[in-house]
Amino acid sequence: MDHEDFIPRLQAFWSNTTVPGTAMFQLSKKLKLLKPVIKDINREHFSSLEQRVQESHAHMLSAKADLLSSPSIFAAAREREAHRNWTKLAKVEEKFIYQRSRVTWAKFGDCNSSLFHRSMQARRSGNQIHYLINDQNLRLENINDIKSHCVEYYTSLLGAPSPSLSPEAMEEISPRHLIGCNIGNGRNASYWFDDWLPSGPLIDSVGEAGPCRLGIPITATVSEGVRRGVWITPSPRCRTPSLASLKATLLEIDPPTNEDSANSYCWGPSGHRAPVFSITKTWESIRLSAPQVYWEKAVWFKHAVPKHAFHFWVANLNRLPVRERLVTWGVCDYATCCLCGLGQETRDHVFLRCSVATQLWDIVLARLGQQALCLDTWPSLINWMLTVTPGLSATLKKLTAQLVVFHLWRERNNRLHQGPHSTSTLFSKVDRTIRDILLARLPHKRFQGLLSQWFRFT
Repeated sequence: MDHEDFIPRLQAFWSNTTVPGTAMFQLSKKLKLLKPVIKDINREHFSSLEQRVQESHAHMLSAKADLLSSPSIFAAAREREAHRNWTKLAKVEEKFIYQRSRVTWAKFGDCNSSLFHRSMQARRSGNQIHYLINDQNLRLENINDIKSHCVEYYTSLLGAPSPSLSPEAMEEISPRHLIGCNIGNGRNASYWFDDWLPSGPLIDSVGEAGPCRLGIPITATVSEGVRRGVWITPSPRCRTPSLASLKATLLEIDPPTNEDSANSYCWGPSGHRAPVFSITKTWESIRLSAPQVYWEKAVWFKHAVPKHAFHFWVANLNRLPVRERLVTWGVCDYATCCLCGLGQETRDHVFLRCSVATQLWDIVLARLGQQALCLDTWPSLINWMLTVTPGLSATLKKLTAQLVVFHLWRERNNRLHQGPHSTSTLFSKVDRTIRDILLARLPHKRFQGLLSQWFRFT
């Protein structure tokens, strides 16, 4: 429908075609007669689409080479026209691939067909753990035993659980400290326990002996802390610092009266309160936070694939069970790399320095237009993912890097337990997965045009 020839051809056919009969019959008949016209448009403009895209891409590269070798106005115009034609065909191919990926499921998917049951069976078998072997070489088949073993394994792998909070810390993050009271008439607001003064609840600053020393009951409201229009304050002979500070604070505040409006409450930590509840501000105020790490955006970002991001996070923390770590645990006797069989199997070697990894990275970086890049250490990979690259989407760069690390680890495990795959086969898996990810997220604005970027340097 986006093609410039589509609407005029349909309008011309519709206005020039006459069908006798009722309005419903005319509409039905015209729609049937319209089918050959649409087929002709598709045949004229979209036949042999993949071949035409490749030809237009080769023509564009040739035009660019001519422009670089002998710059001229004619060569620049030829290069712009070739780039425009290739972009147009690439977008059409992208839409065609997106539609084709949905045809099979739309036709045979959710209709109690054999395709539906095969898909569900494959999904169920892929998501099910049938048994595990524990450290004592015992086979665990009971679901509860498998759950307990998984929890124990990842607890030892990723570290001990977070320490429990002390009673003092629990008191500090209690909701009472997150609710502030703006005094109106002072009714229904607790004098001792509500947070209506800048210093916080009075019971915390004055102490439990405060009600006895001031003569104000512990159940009193703020309005009951006023007598004859003035605040009830400590005796001038009082030498307690907290009560003296309370007296100075009260004298700066106008006491409430019956004519004032009702009290109002606000939510949030002191100094950042608002009349509307915010779960973000509440969580930030009560959680035990650590300094923000610089690699956060390389691991966790919007529209990331969860399993790829989680695996990359574990790899970034250097918690994957590579042979170097297994030797220190006494599980393995040697630390030779499972991929190349040469170097010591460390995180950096498996994902960046191994011959299999370097070959795969060369193909992937060439696909992204980054042929001259050299990634030989993990910090260099993180820095590349976080650095802005002109002409290359940051989202596509992060998705690709996490996917390559994920497939290299899978290939490492396959060579250990099953058999090796060639580098071209590995890249085919990466290429197919990237296409599926981009097609699945195509409706999102951030992913429009990323498929063209992925095919730009093919």
